[in-house]
Amino acid sequence: MANDLSYPEEVLDEMLAVLSDNEWDEPVEKLRPIRNNLCTQLGITPPVMKKSLTSADNQNKLELQSDASLVDQ
Repeated sequence: MANDLSYPEEVLDEMLAVLSDNEWDEPVEKLRPIRNNLCTQLGITPPVMKKSLTSADNQNKLELQSDASLVDQ
């Protein structure tokens, strides 16, 4: 089977097998390494999660906002 993409046919066959053999409604933790491997094979940088604020960071932010409101008074 010829393809119009610039990937070797063996790689495309392997990627298609991975796509069809996996249950994509599984937990993200299980699927993330599979997705990252597919991205790498395609030459795409896998997405990365942004760091979220921890509860301590949120508390510090609230305290800073509270302190700022006292200064404005």
